Amino acid sequence: MIIYQQDKKLFHLQTKNSSYIFHVLPTGHLGHVYFGAKLPNDVSIDSYLAKQPLEFGSQVLYSPEHKPFSLNTTLLEVSSFGKGDFRAPALHARFADGSSLVDLKYQSHEILNQKPLFQGMPSTRMNPQSKTETLLISLFDSIQGLTVDLYYHVFEEIDCFSRQMVIRNTTEAEVVLHKVMSLQLDFLDDDYEMISLNGTWIRERHMNRFPLQPGIFSIDSKKGVSSSDHNPFVILTRKQTTEEYGEAIGVGLVWSGDFLTSVEVSPHHFTRLLIGLNDFDFEHPLKSMDQFVTPEAIFAYTTNGLASLSHSFHD
Repeated sequence: MIIYQQDKKLFHLQTKNSSYIFHVLPTGHLGHVYFGAKLPNDVSIDSYLAKQPLEFGSQVLYSPEHKPFSLNTTLLEVSSFGKGDFRAPALHARFADGSSLVDLKYQSHEILNQKPLFQGMPSTRMNPQSKTETLLISLFDSIQGLTVDLYYHVFEEIDCFSRQMVIRNTTEAEVVLHKVMSLQLDFLDDDYEMISLNGTWIRERHMNRFPLQPGIFSIDSKKGVSSSDHNPFVILTRKQTTEEYGEAIGVGLVWSGDFLTSVEVSPHHFTRLLIGLNDFDFEHPLKSMDQFVTPEAIFAYTTNGLASLSHSFHD
């Protein structure tokens, strides 16, 4: 189910057991609010927001009109570099004038009854009798003329979401894409352990579990295939999570080529997870009026341990 509260400019995506919530910030950016156990339709989000009552040292304020707001201490749905967010960005591009600054603001949204399929891209598919909705949100950079469409797919019965981005060059000049992530998940804290699946040929997918630390940890493939070395799938868990108990968030990429998954803990103890195409040696010229479609990323949340998460992804 997809709920839009127009007075709050808030989007609430629900499966049978989980909620994913974000809203339009006063600056026009898309701010992440919550991903976790299912919340009521009319939930108040005040207690879930990152508070910024004072200006932090060594930060770049977004504008004089929005003091003390800084993108570096805000949970976001799509991050870019150049306006104060110093964490790893989800989008990085180079424009004809040499600038790489992207500042995406909410433009419009639409709720679709059918899940769009993009030619040439792998895609999740559901039983025709299963309930699936898609939220399309368009973001726009009025200076550069770049449009980003976010597609959020809600698989209500199996407790899964997915997201992918479509970059549209609405300028008259060519834009070069250097990094385009399918999914960004921002969290208010860093009290997580990470599970990754690593190995080599004929001994794939060995489970590694370790606590997050300040800085960036990444796994990737540069082979042209997702490969047996690192799997394009990770889990964030709480320390006490087991197979049968506890919080877990799983993220997988519907893609068999080069990929990158990075998890960053900021100096303010926020956590950012990015997954998508590997940006190593990546350069994609996007001609005027052309578009670039990212792979689809699937993500799910549970309070019932790793086994419950496995069932959602298998389904």
